[in-house]
Amino acid sequence: MIKKFRLPISILLSLVIFQIIALIMSSIPLSRHPVDELVYRLNYSSDFSENIILGDSVTRDSIGRFRPNNKKIINLTVDEPTGIVGSYFLLNRYILKNNNKKIKNVLIIATPEFFSNINYGRHIKNRVYLNSIFKRKNEKQILKILNILPEKKKRIELAKELISIEKNLIRPLTGLIKNKKKTILIDSEFFNLEKIKEFPKKNSVSIEIFEERYEKNLEFNKESLLIYEKICNLSEKYDFKVHIVFAPTPLTLYKKWDNDGQLLNIINSFKHKKTKDCKIEFFDLNKVKTFPDYAFRDNFHLKISGWAPLYSSIIYDYIDKY
Repeated sequence: MIKKFRLPISILLSLVIFQIIALIMSSIPLSRHPVDELVYRLNYSSDFSENIILGDSVTRDSIGRFRPNNKKIINLTVDEPTGIVGSYFLLNRYILKNNNKKIKNVLIIATPEFFSNINYGRHIKNRVYLNSIFKRKNEKQILKILNILPEKKKRIELAKELISIEKNLIRPLTGLIKNKKKTILIDSEFFNLEKIKEFPKKNSVSIEIFEERYEKNLEFNKESLLIYEKICNLSEKYDFKVHIVFAPTPLTLYKKWDNDGQLLNIINSFKHKKTKDCKIEFFDLNKVKTFPDYAFRDNFHLKISGWAPLYSSIIYDYIDKY
C-alpha cells in the first residue's frame, strides 16, 4: 500500500517545491522586451534631467542610436503597445523618484497614431506590455477604469501556466541575467550632422504599406483624454511644460492626414475642457523638415544612415529653445 502511494506523493511533493521556487522567482523583473528593461533601469536609476522624452519606438530608434551633443535628457520612450498609458505611468514613477527636483519640459514625441492608441478590453498586448508591468495600486486602478485587461484564459491554459517551466523559471532567470542597472539618460553615439553626406534615396517600402496607416483612427476618446488630463495634472502640480511633437511621417501619408485635417484634430483634442488650461506646446516636426517616403526603412522607422541622425538633431535643436 505504501509503495502504491509513493509515486503520487513524490509528484505532489515535486509540484509543491516547484511552486515555492516559482513564487520566489515571481518577484524577479522580467526582460521580455525594451519596456521591461526600461522599467528595471528606472527603478534603480538615480539619473536626473529637467528634460524628459516620452514617445514610441520611432523616437527611441533615433535618439537611442545618435545624439548631437552631451545634453542631459531622460529617455522614457516605449514600444507602441505600451502607448500613452504606460508613458504616463513611467512619467509618474520618475517624478515620484525625484520629487524635490525641478522638471522643466516633458516632451511626448511620437507618430500621430501613438497619441490615441489604446488596446481596450482583454488583449494579449495588454498583458505583455501593461498589466504584467505596471502593478502599483494606482496603476491597476487606472487600467481597470480604462478597461485595459489581459486576455481571458481557459482553466486548462491557467493550469498549464501553473506548471510551465518557461513561465516560472526560464523567463525570471532570463530577466535576472539580461536586466542591467544602466542609465535612463540618452547615452547614444555622438555624431556631427554636417559630416553626414549620405541620405539614401532608394524606396524600401511601397506606398500601399504607408496607406495602411492612413486607415487608423486618430481621433481621441474619453479614455485618451483621461490620461492627458492626468499628465496635465502633473504639469500643474510640478510646474513643467508639456510638448506634443509629431515624429517624422512618410510624406505620402503626411499629406493625406494633413489635407484631411486629422493632424489638426489631434491638436484640437487638447482644447477639451479637461486639458485646455494645460501648458502645452505643439510642434509638427514635419513642417521643419520633409521626410520623403524613401527616408523610411519600414512603414514607421527612418533609415539609420543619414535620416535617423537628422531626426535626433531636430529634437535636440527644439529642446535647446526651452
